[in-house]
Amino acid sequence: MARKGAAWLSVCGVLALATVVAASARGAVIYVNAAATGAKTGVSWPDAMDDLQAALEVAQAGDEIWVAAGLYTPAPAGGPREASFTLVSATGLYGGFTGVETARDQRDPASHPTILSGDLNQDDEPDFVNRDDNAYHVVVSLDTDPSTVFDGFVVSGGQADGPGFGASPESMDQGSGLNVYGGRLTVSRCTFTDNWAFNHGAINHHGVGASVVRDCTFIGNHSA
Repeated sequence: MARKGAAWLSVCGVLALATVVAASARGAVIYVNAAATGAKTGVSWPDAMDDLQAALEVAQAGDEIWVAAGLYTPAPAGGPREASFTLVSATGLYGGFTGVETARDQRDPASHPTILSGDLNQDDEPDFVNRDDNAYHVVVSLDTDPSTVFDGFVVSGGQADGPGFGASPESMDQGSGLNVYGGRLTVSRCTFTDNWAFNHGAINHHGVGASVVRDCTFIGNHSA
């Protein structure tokens, strides 16, 4: 139906739209815990998924993904360097849980670090040595809605030393911790550490409008 402006919207139409928006905003919570031993459906902490990639694949706009403390890599040992955790538009990805919380504000990311690591083989050495098997980008945000949230994680081990094609998502030389193309998001309570890039450092932003980065810490990252 063609859009005719606010003056043409009926009261019923406004109420219907509000109902749809509210239902979408509520969404579902998908639980992830690397130590999970239950049914791994993601519907509760006891049956949490143990694979963050699997949770991202089923998440839809309006959902939240709660991730318990632990170590998560975007691919298994020996996996492709192009692998990354790709955020789902209009969802919230939250770390720092112990695996028993019933409310998001009960978590403590500082005391219970949820680590997203590009060190696929877990064999990095100091001073960015032995990293030719690391993921180019640990986290990717592509054309995300402004309501997208990334909150409460430690992001490390990104190694964006691949081919560069300028301001393009295909570039593998920029934004080793978080690579943003199109759209925008809010990044909160995250620590970016030990990420290496040819260009643009731990975060690269070629978004539409300005993303928000707040209450974050940057330690020991490098840009050539």
